[in-house]
Amino acid sequence: MDVIREPSKKRWSAKRKSLAIGVGAAVVMILLWGPGPALRSVSADSLLVDTVKRGDLTRKISGPGVLVAVETRLIPSILPKAQVERLVVQPGAVVKSDTVILRLSNPLVMQQYDEAKLRLEVATAEYQALSNRLYDGQLNQESEVATARSSYEGAKLQAEREGRLIKDHVISELQYRKSVLMEQQYKSLLDLELKRLRAIPQLNASELQAKSALLSLLQRQLDLQTKLMDSLDVKAGIDGVVQEIRVKEGQGVDQGEILALVARQDQLKAEIRVIESQARDLVIGQKVVIDAGSGTETGTVARIDPSVLNGTVTVDVAFVGEQPKGARANLRVNATIEIEQLKNVLYIGKPAQAKENAQVQLFKVNDSGVATLTTVTLGRASATTVEIVSGLSEGDSVVLSDASELSKYEQFKLN
Repeated sequence: MDVIREPSKKRWSAKRKSLAIGVGAAVVMILLWGPGPALRSVSADSLLVDTVKRGDLTRKISGPGVLVAVETRLIPSILPKAQVERLVVQPGAVVKSDTVILRLSNPLVMQQYDEAKLRLEVATAEYQALSNRLYDGQLNQESEVATARSSYEGAKLQAEREGRLIKDHVISELQYRKSVLMEQQYKSLLDLELKRLRAIPQLNASELQAKSALLSLLQRQLDLQTKLMDSLDVKAGIDGVVQEIRVKEGQGVDQGEILALVARQDQLKAEIRVIESQARDLVIGQKVVIDAGSGTETGTVARIDPSVLNGTVTVDVAFVGEQPKGARANLRVNATIEIEQLKNVLYIGKPAQAKENAQVQLFKVNDSGVATLTTVTLGRASATTVEIVSGLSEGDSVVLSDASELSKYEQFKLN
């Protein structure tokens, strides 16, 4: 009897066997190890993300500063051992050049002024008296000349008359000779008096000159004492605003001590503090935008201080046109200085704590919101932007916020 055999099962092909082994291995690994770790999730609102752009980039640096007066006047005391009697104005007051800021007192200066004034008055009276005496002396001499001239003329006529009579033997020759001799004597006397009269102006001038020199000396002394007296009323010296008063009422001050500071308000400049590392790109004449709170005005770099103080360099900025509205000395401002124009470069907003010309680790965000730590080479930096040299392409999204706490992760998820 025939035995009916069941048909045998087909054997698997080698390809199917390999696939089955792979699936089995994967199942075993999943069973052994479980699912992989999920990405850390971070709120997108807590991070600042920027997109890499290509185009022209204006390099800028910024810094804080204050407005200061181009022209200031330090007012010193020119008196030794004076005392502040009264403060007439307070700091912030608008003053003219002749406005009295404060008053000093010094009894010795007042006494010396009175003495100098009295000495000059006495010397002036003496000069006038001398002038009168000299004039009177000149008049007396002129009278002497007139008398001598009259005597001479009389003697001359007498001699001429007797000269005619002697021919007729009316008078003796002796009498005639006496008349001639008298004429000669009066002539000599007249010449002498005339010499004295001609010498009087020079003599008078010498005496008056000596007295005048004394008057000039006393006048200069009085002028000095007047100046010292006037200095008791300390004046501003220029039109402007009182910036400081460095003394108090009742305080003693000495010669050369600074009493006050006055600054002009119509001529201001900005003193800007720039970080030392950024100052190397500064050049005289660069354009500057000054923000004074109430508006902005343009200026140019006028001076760069060669010294460094507390890690900053002081830059003087001169205004090109109008000063900022409401500008005044010591007003705090912010300045943005244009360094240079970069053409057709990749750039992004400046990442937190990023330095120019350096490599940094930044998180690049893909379309799925996954941020991956990426090495990026930065180039030249501006105040708020920085050039991208390598590591990123146009259109890439990059986390700019300080993500140092996330740097231990290679990736995280933005949601």
